[in-house]
This record gives sequence, C-alpha cells and structure tokens, in this order.
Amino acid sequence: MQLTDRQVHGLPDLNQDNPAVYDYLLGAAQKWLAIPNVTGYRLDAVKHVKLDFWKKFNATLADNHPNRMLLGEYFDGDPRKVDEVHKNGRFTHLFDFPLAFALRDVFCGHSTLDYLANILPNDRLYADPQKMVTFIDNHDMPRFISTCGGDLDAMRRAINVMMALRGVPSVYYGSEVPLEGAKEPYNRADMVFEHAQLFDDIKQALARRTAYPVLRFGKTGTIHFEPDFLVIGRDHGAQKALILISEAASAKNYVLPDGNWFDADTKVSLSGTIDVAPKSVRVLVTNDATVKKDLITNTTRNVTFRFPNDGFNYALVGSSPELGQWNPARAPRPQNGTLSLALPSQSVIAYKPVRIAPDGAIIWPDGPNNAVFTEKDHSVDVHW
Repeated sequence: MQLTDRQVHGLPDLNQDNPAVYDYLLGAAQKWLAIPNVTGYRLDAVKHVKLDFWKKFNATLADNHPNRMLLGEYFDGDPRKVDEVHKNGRFTHLFDFPLAFALRDVFCGHSTLDYLANILPNDRLYADPQKMVTFIDNHDMPRFISTCGGDLDAMRRAINVMMALRGVPSVYYGSEVPLEGAKEPYNRADMVFEHAQLFDDIKQALARRTAYPVLRFGKTGTIHFEPDFLVIGRDHGAQKALILISEAASAKNYVLPDGNWFDADTKVSLSGTIDVAPKSVRVLVTNDATVKKDLITNTTRNVTFRFPNDGFNYALVGSSPELGQWNPARAPRPQNGTLSLALPSQSVIAYKPVRIAPDGAIIWPDGPNNAVFTEKDHSVDVHW
C-alpha cells in the first residue's frame, strides 16, 4: 500500500479509484492524443499506481487511439515482474531496466561480462522483447558518465552494445554531450548543446542499426563467453551478426564462424582468426546466404551440477527461471548430491548455491556469482 497510496518524491498523490479523478485523467490523456503528430505517452512511475488503473486506462486509450505508443516506466530489474506489468497493465512498450542495469554494471561498475550475458536468455520471459525500450540512463538515476567516472570510452562501448541489441533504443537528452549528474538535482540538469562529444558515435551506431535489420530483429544468443570477452550472435535469415565485446586488458584472439564476415562500419572483410582490441566493441555482419547453419539454435543443453558432500542441504538459485530467478523458494534442490537441468543453449546463467538450515533459513555464500555457459552438455562442480 505504501508503494501506491502515499506521496512519491514529495508530489501529491491522486486517488485514481475516485471516478471523478479517473475521468479527469482519461479525458486529459485523450485530448492530447487527438492532436496530430502526438504518437504516444511516456507513462511515469508505473509502480506507484495500481495495476488495475493502468489496465483500464491503457485499454481505453488503445481502443480510442490505436497505434499510439503507451510506454511505461516500471523501475525494476526483475524481467518476470517487468513482463507481468507490461502485459497486465496493457502497455504497448516498457523501459528495459534489467538490460540498463546490466550495461551500467559492466561498463561502469567493472562487473564481469556474465552480468550482461545472463540477461540475454531472459528475453524468453517477455511476451514481446521487441517492445522493450532500451537505454543506459535517465533523470531518475545517476547519469551514465558520472557513474563511469568520466570514462567516455566506456560510455561509447555501452551505447554500441545497446544499439546492436533488440528493442527500441532510447537516447536520453544529454547523452550526446554527455551530461554529468551523480545525484539530484544535477542528473536533471538543463540541456547543454555545445561540445557534444558522443554525437557522432550515437549517429554512427544508429546508422549501423538501420543498415542491418539483423541488429533490430535477429534472434540472440551467446556464441563465446569469457569473463572479460563476450561474443553475442544475432540471426535474421541470411543476415547474421556478431557483437564482439572485450573488457580485457590485452588483445583477444577469436576464430570467426564460417561465412563472409565484414566490419559493419569499415566494410573490411574478415575471416579466420582475428585480433579483438582490448576495451572495445565491434560489430561484424555477413549476408552470405550460402551459410545454411544458423548461428542461434534455440535448443537446450543438459547441465549437471555436482554439490559438495558436506552434510548440508542446498538449493541452486540463479538468473534463469530454471533456477528460480534468485528466489530460493522457487529454486531447485539436488538429489543425492546432483542436480540435472535442461537449460537454454548458447546462454550464460549466473548462479549461487544456498544452504538451507534445519529451520528453513537460507544462508547465502559470500563472494561474486558463478556463471555457467551452455555451449554444450556438461557437468559443473558447485563450490561453497
């Protein structure tokens, strides 16, 4: 109740259950949508208004004004919750906070690349991943460049990755400068139009996205994974793409899959083993219709987790629904020291073993998450 029935950020709280209030809000919304060239709304603070209101409100707007965007801002990193609000609230689009948090963690928080990779398989939880609006910052969080300590190259890498993934990319005002602001009110500062250092980078990333439909519509999977080097594959008919992301301190060698690959920006042809520069993002594309093998298989892999024989009861929690999405109550438990799961192929799944005390209490281990890459059937030794 506190979430939906109290003041938010010092703003007055309207009672949407009051028919007069509801009619006023609906009438105002419909008035603006009747104006030519108004294509939709950004609907703010979704979690601070009851979902029943959004369902009725959005359904009426959609019926009376079809083909208008109803973009919800639901500030949460749980894909399951995000999709529930997307569908039940009758929004046409929703901001992709799970992906935004992952991009910020990797490129500004110096987290390993599994923090990004383990978000990708959860697209299967969304009714329509293409209706997710991707972004790297907004006025409700520290601006990206401030979180990154002024690291322009890190921000470039985050923008290039976002622009090569599915969804509807959103570039928030000031990103092209980029505007600073570690906390309020500075993260909501006035726009500055001079010295737009990232303008050309954003323009190039958008041109690349427009030129290659695979970056907008392709299936997505992880082709190669190391904690500091990730290759994401995109598959769209004859057109395929590789997004090479290196957070390594030195160059990486990578053997390209079969096909006539070329750099999406320079058009330089590539084959065989290539060097991937440290701290870089590179997008490669092929239009080779003779390559019949899809990059993305959409199958499953059998992974067996072997637990320590130490007398404790365990559950395995992690980033995928098979592992309860970090909820121990939904997490599977091993039998006789092993747990076998069918996990989506070409995925990186983050996980942690938790101990279950005799009274049912959950004991979490210290340290970072573990990660398993489902490129093949295999076994994993679980360590506490």
